[in-house]
Amino acid sequence: MNRLRNWLNQLNLWPRMALSISIGFIFLLLAFWFLGERALRESRERILDERLAITQVVANQIDNRLVQAQMELEESSKLAAFDAGSPDLTAEMAVMAAMAAHSSYFSAGSIFTDSTGRILLSYPHDWWAAGTDLSNLSFVAAGLAERSATFSPPFILADDDKPVLAIALPIVREGRLQGVLIGLMDLGNSVISQPLQEATILGQTAHAVLVDG
Repeated sequence: MNRLRNWLNQLNLWPRMALSISIGFIFLLLAFWFLGERALRESRERILDERLAITQVVANQIDNRLVQAQMELEESSKLAAFDAGSPDLTAEMAVMAAMAAHSSYFSAGSIFTDSTGRILLSYPHDWWAAGTDLSNLSFVAAGLAERSATFSPPFILADDDKPVLAIALPIVREGRLQGVLIGLMDLGNSVISQPLQEATILGQTAHAVLVDG
């Protein structure tokens, strides 16, 4: 310590000033580095919070869409008997055609099966062969067993590579299972894609980036 003091005392004015300025710059740079690291950490935390909030908003909006779709499917099922034991299913086919033409959710089509999961009707007609057993699909099997609406995971329609999600609604009248009405939701439909698009815009303006896969 004495050597350092003696060395400093031997320095002229300008070397002392230069040394003092250099030390000051070092401390200033350290202070900027510390503040920059702190700001970066806070920015990362804020972006993560924003992404989480946006994801929750999108999830809630999509959940609401699915609830509305289920309600619409239930209302459509009341427009005809949807009894697999009926010899005439003309009214049921008319309802399914109207769903594809006018529904906000089921533009991809629909299927009606008997109480064992075998296809009786489908719209469009050429997509699904009558008699095809769908009971091996987990969401159909669950609907048959629980007699309540179930949702499929998203999947691709083989005919047109369209991503869809299916809702299976068991038709129960007076305690008897009459069949299952399955609505196919086009995931490219604006009703479903709009929340994702809005979230992408919100994410960009809020400095968070969402990737729509």
